[in-house]
Amino acid sequence: MLVSHDRYFMDNVINKIYLLTKRGIESYFGNYSYYIKESENRLLIETKKYKDQQKQIEAMKKKYSKIKRIWKTMWSIRRRNIF
Repeated sequence: MLVSHDRYFMDNVINKIYLLTKRGIESYFGNYSYYIKESENRLLIETKKYKDQQKQIEAMKKKYSKIKRIWKTMWSIRRRNIF
């Protein structure tokens, strides 16, 4: 285990980095510069996934609202025809 603030030193000495996160342990196999680039890439991928999920959620909400409106209309027509 190594703790340092010298990026140049870490770049030349380190070849594996383990990052402790809320999700668990993330492994990076490379030097410190690789870790920085790869962690940025992973963050971009996660951000894109999140945005895509939010778009899907909004689309599902719109579909649900439309279906709910149709069912309410059908139910009210049915009730009028029964009574």
